[in-house]
Amino acid sequence: MWLSKMVARRFLTMSLALLSNCAETVAGTQKGMYHHHVEERVGDHIVTVDALVLARPACHNPDSWHWGSDEECPTNILGSLSVTWAGKKLFVPISAFGDLALVRAETIAIEPQSGGFTLSIRGGDAALSWFAVLEFGGEVEREQPYIVRRIVRHGAFSDEVWEETRYKFHSSPVPVPRMQ
Repeated sequence: MWLSKMVARRFLTMSLALLSNCAETVAGTQKGMYHHHVEERVGDHIVTVDALVLARPACHNPDSWHWGSDEECPTNILGSLSVTWAGKKLFVPISAFGDLALVRAETIAIEPQSGGFTLSIRGGDAALSWFAVLEFGGEVEREQPYIVRRIVRHGAFSDEVWEETRYKFHSSPVPVPRMQ
């Protein structure tokens, strides 16, 4: 009889743990994560952005570099970024958002631009503040739109401290030179 009580207690404890985990899940977002959704009309089409900010992410190397933190593990990072334009999901490489820390998700904004749109994100605090602009382009009716460029600037020294990445994707394989 004592064995069945012990099994019942263990089952009850595990069930309560599972239920408390479910209670911390809100709209598919678990505790420690923050989901932000933005929609904006760009021309005749709708652009949607879904960003997932991870609080207290795993930190294997505090010296690794992130925008918004300085030689310490960041308290949050941008964990995923999903962009859809006119129903087409755009490829956004992790290099476009993976080093953005202390993200203020409520600052994510979409701005229409000639031939596409920009996605702006802000983060950091005081001397570690930054703002990023991701540019997307392509003719949505004829081709798959894509990310064109990313610029991240320091919040206080935007003309002196910045980083730019340009993206070019080939639709056909690029010949790789052979080693001789």
